[in-house]
Amino acid sequence: MAQQFPNLSRIDLNQLLALQALLEEKHITRAAARFSLSQPAMSRVLGRLRSALGDDLLVRSGVGYERTPRGERLLRELEVLLPRLNAVIGSNDFDPSTSQQRFRVTGTDYAAAVIVRGTVQICRKFAPGVRVEVIGWTE
Repeated sequence: MAQQFPNLSRIDLNQLLALQALLEEKHITRAAARFSLSQPAMSRVLGRLRSALGDDLLVRSGVGYERTPRGERLLRELEVLLPRLNAVIGSNDFDPSTSQQRFRVTGTDYAAAVIVRGTVQICRKFAPGVRVEVIGWTE
């Protein structure tokens, strides 16, 4: 298996979850709290991720940390990948009333005004935990 996916052998799923928390929070202590780790343990995880991925991922700025360009790309990918992996590993049942999934919709202004508005209203009623993110469509 490692030969088929050599990059995957450098990292485990828990590290991907921790990476998402780190990149979203841009703060080691808050990410550690989300992941139920101590701050030193999360710092060690960040060090291992930096080594495995060959990038700093987060760099100090004046008020905290900022994501590197690779960190930005990884966060966007993880936002799509991790829910899909969870669905693959989990059950096939979808219960809108308890779902916490995020759906991204892209379209023209017209489509957003006409179609998405009604969809969001239905989601609020039947799937209150679902998040719908509308992204403007560009060439």
